[in-house]
Amino acid sequence: NDIVGVHHSIFVEPSYRESADYEQFWQALRNGKHFKGQVLRVAKSGAHVWIQATYSPILDENGTVIKIIKLATDISARRFAMDQISDGLEALISGDLAHRVYIDPKNELFDLAEGFNASMERLASVFKVVGAVAIGLDEAAGETEKRSGVTAESSLRNAATFEETSAEVDMMTASIKNSAQSAEEATAGTLENAR
Repeated sequence: NDIVGVHHSIFVEPSYRESADYEQFWQALRNGKHFKGQVLRVAKSGAHVWIQATYSPILDENGTVIKIIKLATDISARRFAMDQISDGLEALISGDLAHRVYIDPKNELFDLAEGFNASMERLASVFKVVGAVAIGLDEAAGETEKRSGVTAESSLRNAATFEETSAEVDMMTASIKNSAQSAEEATAGTLENAR
């Protein structure tokens, strides 16, 4: 009885009530056009209520709208669940794998929310493993780089030692040649003197 004879505008947000969209909504109904859709309404308490509504103009025999009948179902719980799941998907897009959806188990979308949460758990687990593998690969690459540095350093030391040894061998060879030449000359000189 609180709403008998009261204008429909008490059920909408003030900003919508004063908008061109609201005026067009009523103009279409006055022109005999039906409306069906999900709409936000305001309860007596001020709480927001989502409804699935059908507004049907009733025409007289001349085609004039004489009244409008509205059939509506409160879909607030469903809409809340859809918003929660939508927020979860936005979180996923931004890389937040910790986001979870919490809705009433009596809600018809509860299984979907639970499936979303299980998927997020699985993704978080997979990325944790991928992260651990990446760290292991990075450490292995660092160790390989370190070992190749040690090997390169060792090779450089060996090359230097080889060069030093080679130089010493060259000096010994030259010394032996000189000694051999001196021995040849001495032997030749001794032979010459002995004749």
